[in-house]
Amino acid sequence: MQKYRIRMTKNIRDYLVVLAKHRVHDPDTKAVLDAANKAGDAALRAFMKKAWPARDMKVLEKYGMISTYAQIYVQLVGKSGEPRYTSWRFSRDKLPKPPMNYGQLKVDDQRVVRAIDDAESAAAAHEKARASKLATFEQLIFNARYLEQIEEVWPAAKEARKLVQQLPAVQLAPLMDQVRAIVEAKQA
Repeated sequence: MQKYRIRMTKNIRDYLVVLAKHRVHDPDTKAVLDAANKAGDAALRAFMKKAWPARDMKVLEKYGMISTYAQIYVQLVGKSGEPRYTSWRFSRDKLPKPPMNYGQLKVDDQRVVRAIDDAESAAAAHEKARASKLATFEQLIFNARYLEQIEEVWPAAKEARKLVQQLPAVQLAPLMDQVRAIVEAKQA
């Protein structure tokens, strides 16, 4: 039996680009980013415990005045005294419990400011390295003629076969072989 090669279509290309955006990372900068995020997370949590004591938070929690969002807005005050506004997203495993409608947490502890700055610069470096890798993957995706060519280089592309199985043209291919065989038999 003849093995079919799957020709790339717009839908398959779009799916592979989205898959690449979710899966492709630069392992070197990802490790640095994870370490910087962990350090920034720990430093900001320690600062939050000082700013919002646990005893006060228990009282607010009793009355339902605790926020459960993973993101917190922060006003960082550097050595120069100029404020800079940013947000920080905590890891989902253990969310902090800041008061509801707190506005922005003013952080003037230079150790915490440095940890957040390091995490932001690591995120920028990771995104830059990731963008160059994504550009390479997108070139591969848009220049390949068949899905099998991409699967040889990037094994995760096999997930696109699930999408291909939903497309009618590919589902009709085995049936077309049978029709072709019947027509050839009648002509002979």
